[in-house]
Amino acid sequence: GRSLAAALALGAATSPLGGERPAEAHPHVWILAQAEMLHDGKRVTALRLDWSFDEFFSAILFEDFDWNGDGVFTPDEVEAMRAGAFAGLSEIGWFTDMRADGTPLYLSDAADFDVAVNRDGASVTYSLTLALETPVDPTAQTLTLSIYDPDYYVSLEFDERARPIRIADGAAFACTTRIERDASNKLYFDLFEPPIASFDCAAGPSVQG
Repeated sequence: GRSLAAALALGAATSPLGGERPAEAHPHVWILAQAEMLHDGKRVTALRLDWSFDEFFSAILFEDFDWNGDGVFTPDEVEAMRAGAFAGLSEIGWFTDMRADGTPLYLSDAADFDVAVNRDGASVTYSLTLALETPVDPTAQTLTLSIYDPDYYVSLEFDERARPIRIADGAAFACTTRIERDASNKLYFDLFEPPIASFDCAAGPSVQG
């Protein structure tokens, strides 16, 4: 089916968002992402992610999960989306690649899943939290965060219409963020370089930058 319930049940012959994978994949779904770094004061403990889908894919979500057609998602509808949508995404790291000094950090299964209809009434945003198995001190290690679908069926970009990456209030560290293209990780026949954010953090009052 076209729904996200079927879509993210990953298989060797299927795309992460449903259907047979074409011989030469190209984006079929577009996501603008925002990330918030959660912490225990001094260490980053988790990522809170918002994925805003394009209007075409959002229309599919409404058709398949807004069972009563009221333009919002009830708790039962959200649970159906959660149960079906993310069954296989852990296998590819939730489209999320976070590293400390170049070493990949293990992210747990998604928690606190929620769905919101955006102000335009036509697009949908997923929210989820990925906990770090081992919290990291961003002042002692260099953190990077890249978002991508390895098969490039889904296009992910940081949403720079607003602040794409934030630090939760109360941190004992401050970071500046630089978003570039990751030339070391080319996708789609080496034609696409996914976005990567690098963090320069130091002890001190948390500021956004």
